[in-house]
Amino acid sequence: MVERLSFQQQRLVQERGLKSLQQLDFAALVRVLDQNWHELSSAQGLPREGRTWVRELQTVRNKWAHLSAEAMPESELYRDADTLGRLMAAIGVAQPLLDEIDAVKAAALVAMADKRQGPLPGRWSRRPPMRMPEIQAPRRCSRSAILWRCDLRR
Repeated sequence: MVERLSFQQQRLVQERGLKSLQQLDFAALVRVLDQNWHELSSAQGLPREGRTWVRELQTVRNKWAHLSAEAMPESELYRDADTLGRLMAAIGVAQPLLDEIDAVKAAALVAMADKRQGPLPGRWSRRPPMRMPEIQAPRRCSRSAILWRCDLRR
């Protein structure tokens, strides 16, 4: 497994004396999943498009790890959560995690709709605007099997 990691990740494994997948960070776990996709997908019956989701999650991880001070557009948040949800469903994670991902997607959709919704004519113009919970970046993650589960700020 170590030979499938990047040079920096290999050095980290050696320096810290890591012995199991559970000790790796998210970036290393996604890389292991990508580099071992053929073996894992054959053994677990994972869909072919799952590898595309894994590779997209590598980009998502890098984007979230290096967030700027600017707010992330809701459309990006929705896409990232959708990709994560698709991969998690494919590998068979527990339903509560899928429900959390769906909640993030729903909140992003509401936010996008609120931005597009202008004043409506007639009696509908008095309707109170829809509100969504504040969406923030993950604050901490805990490992679960080969992938990480991120708890969102509430």
